[in-house]
Amino acid sequence: MGKLNCIQVFVSTAGFLFSGFFELPAATLPAGENDTLALRAVTTLSGASSGLTDFTTDPLGNVYVLYEKEFLEKYDAAGKPRTRYSQNRLGDATDVLAGNGLTLFLWYADFRTILLLDRNLAQLGGPLNLIDAGFPEARTIGMGADGNIWLYDEVAFKLKKINPEGEVLRESLQMNTEVQGRLSFQQILDDGVHVVGVDSTLGFFVFDVFGQFQKKIDVKGAVQQAFLENNTLRWIDGQQHLHTLVIDIPMSEQEWIFPETVSKADQIKLVTGGVMVANGPTISVLK
Repeated sequence: MGKLNCIQVFVSTAGFLFSGFFELPAATLPAGENDTLALRAVTTLSGASSGLTDFTTDPLGNVYVLYEKEFLEKYDAAGKPRTRYSQNRLGDATDVLAGNGLTLFLWYADFRTILLLDRNLAQLGGPLNLIDAGFPEARTIGMGADGNIWLYDEVAFKLKKINPEGEVLRESLQMNTEVQGRLSFQQILDDGVHVVGVDSTLGFFVFDVFGQFQKKIDVKGAVQQAFLENNTLRWIDGQQHLHTLVIDIPMSEQEWIFPETVSKADQIKLVTGGVMVANGPTISVLK
């Protein structure tokens, strides 16, 4: 086992950066010269790589790498390969969501299907097809802090939480009364305090953990990708700059510059406590 050519794990040379605790407010996050984040490598994994589809980490530091040839690999925090999941019945998965690391979701966007795996990448029950479950226009899913599933129902205009059997547990009021035009979430994030729907052009829509809409956060420019952790939003804009904002502190937004090793990478993804990049045959985890 070992599909990965090189994974590097980095930590900030400036001190505390993306801690899981966020003891410092966003305005005091350390940086290097001219607000450029300073990063250094602490771990490297080796192997072979091709056909990368997605990658992520969990709060324990485990790394998950998804390939287009229908398999997922897990590496532990020390960089050792642990297990692999593979299947050829559902087509290619497009996303892997790790959440707390105890349960993982594989999302097959083309087929509106979710597959649940445990921490050993063993399959939990059968696949959940959202079309069959009554949500034919649910184009994006998110993992709840409790392991259930968030989706935005574009027919009913509601954010909904469902269980792995497809039963509705929570739902918002109709969102078409809150926004003009079509609302389309590219991500749904849940840190156990807030749930945030990410519309790349309209901004962030904040809900409580019961699915009730609280407020909209406007941002300048497009949101390429976002991450929610400990009441703090991080997102990457169209210039490949990092932004941070504490949800409950108005006017707390800060902007940071990635080093060129990040900004010029082939792929960038925010993850627990940091950022991952893919550059050619190399995937890096930076903190």
